[in-house]
Amino acid sequence: MKKDLCLTIISLLLILPFYRLCAALELTSEANIELGDIYSFERSTNHFHFVNTGDKVISGIHITATCPCIQPLKNSVTAIKPGEKYTISTYFKPETIDGSFKRGIWLTLESMPEQKTLLSVTGSVMPLFKGLPTREIVEYSSNTTEVFTNIFNFIANTTNYTLCSNLSTVNSNSEQKVILEKSSRVENTYKLTTIQKVEKGRIVRRSIKIPVKGTPEVKDIELKFRFRFDASLKATPSKIAIRDLSQPLSKSFFIRTSTADKMIDQLTYEPDIEGITLNKSIYIPRNRSSRQSNTGKSTYTHKRKTTYRCDLQISPDALKQLLTMKVPALTFRYPKHKSTIIRIIDLSSIKR
Repeated sequence: MKKDLCLTIISLLLILPFYRLCAALELTSEANIELGDIYSFERSTNHFHFVNTGDKVISGIHITATCPCIQPLKNSVTAIKPGEKYTISTYFKPETIDGSFKRGIWLTLESMPEQKTLLSVTGSVMPLFKGLPTREIVEYSSNTTEVFTNIFNFIANTTNYTLCSNLSTVNSNSEQKVILEKSSRVENTYKLTTIQKVEKGRIVRRSIKIPVKGTPEVKDIELKFRFRFDASLKATPSKIAIRDLSQPLSKSFFIRTSTADKMIDQLTYEPDIEGITLNKSIYIPRNRSSRQSNTGKSTYTHKRKTTYRCDLQISPDALKQLLTMKVPALTFRYPKHKSTIIRIIDLSSIKR
């Protein structure tokens, strides 16, 4: 007990000078600067002020950014003399940010690298045009060639910024068509229609640029598209064994999609034989938090994928009819996904 107490006192005595060193560097401005509502092109330089209130030189201060969008004008501070004032400045570029944000820099001393001080800027980035997507648009298809059509209705947040009144472009190989229309009834309201033909494995990413008027900081707005042809269903288990043809079959299994879309009514199966009943619900593992959907049922998404629980009931007559198929199986389909099958295996003739 005495040994532990002595070690604790020695440790405090060793650390105390470093705490004094940290305490001597006093922040005379706010540690967080609130920028409020800004646009993505509004870059800013922000300043944080310090003073050395101690009687020793403070040196070895390193500065690390939390995000590429915010950078210190200097990456380190060599020395701050007693009584000297010092300013650390950051340059903030919010082009890649959408909505609320908090970005900052970490200050650390060489003598105490485990202790950090955060200097930050907070606020919210407003879109120039409300309703126009600011993130990449992902489209799915299970076909070899697909024509994707998207319609966007949006309005300018301020009358200072406008788009071309009417824009209609078709690229040389007729794979992309863009139509921009300005409303004659509502001021600064637009309708954008994009029609894009994509072939599997050839082009998976595209972008559309729309010129902006009224601000030299923004020359155009870019819409980014990504097309995926690998969406597929996965059934677990993928096989159902039948041991008694005289009894109804009751089996539960899971089907996982490649997207976060929750279109439970669009999950279908075939063949649609009388005597087959399928109850579907969106699955939530017990160790995951749940939230309520519009239908009142809990929903669960795993890495932008949705899992459905299926409770299958098959009558003896329907079982016999399924087994007459060349490949006894249930085929499940879902929009923009490759289908999957659950095979029915007859083990009734095998003696246990």
